[in-house]
Amino acid sequence: MEGRPRFIGNVVRKTGKPGFVRIEYKKAQQARELGEQSGLFVVPRVVSYDPVAGILDFERLTGLKTLEILLQEGDGRLIDLLRKAGCALAVVHKKLHLPQDMKRRLPGEWMTNDEVFLHGDFTLANVCLQESTERLVIVDWSAARILEEAATVGPVDFDILWFLYDLFQSMPMRRTFFFGGGDLVDAFWRGYVSGYEKGVNRESFEYSRLQMTPFLRKAVLFRMQFRPWYKKGAFLARQRWAYRRWRSFKPVMVGDR
Repeated sequence: MEGRPRFIGNVVRKTGKPGFVRIEYKKAQQARELGEQSGLFVVPRVVSYDPVAGILDFERLTGLKTLEILLQEGDGRLIDLLRKAGCALAVVHKKLHLPQDMKRRLPGEWMTNDEVFLHGDFTLANVCLQESTERLVIVDWSAARILEEAATVGPVDFDILWFLYDLFQSMPMRRTFFFGGGDLVDAFWRGYVSGYEKGVNRESFEYSRLQMTPFLRKAVLFRMQFRPWYKKGAFLARQRWAYRRWRSFKPVMVGDR
């Protein structure tokens, strides 16, 4: 999706190339229905959509806190929220289906037999808690961007691995150093596998992690350029720490004892 969301009164406006905006419109509409049917999550309602100009307006929900903020605050609800986030992602992977002309796969080297429609940017910043209702809210359903291409389809592992890396790099280092952060990671993972009955294939998971590694490096270098010189070292150290934790994570697969 091009450009940052703009807040205009009671709406959140997103703009971009009409083809990409159409994809987000379709994904958000269907995801909202899935959230209502499952009772697990909420997607903001589409207020208006201009397919020619590439303008998409969502309702602006109030009282939202991202999981990233809750993590920094050490909120005691995180275990349950991360479990719900895993369950919600499993629902998306099982039931989200876009029209055939929107089926754009990740580059061939990423693909495995178990492919699904992706959220595309499933991160702590895009999963929120609406405190007044205690509802989990998932935003930013734009097409995944990999290697300058828009993709809507990929292996189940992509959204999972992207979220896990964000979780590791967002955790306060004192938590991972003293407690390992395993309780939070385990909550999300178990939530996902409990909802995705087909299970996650260990070989596919490790293959996808290998394919994602160069992409993560590019993402880190991209983010680092926006930080002042005196913060670059600390930022890079944090990313190296997160990467080691991410690479060493050994998920418990269905059938493991």
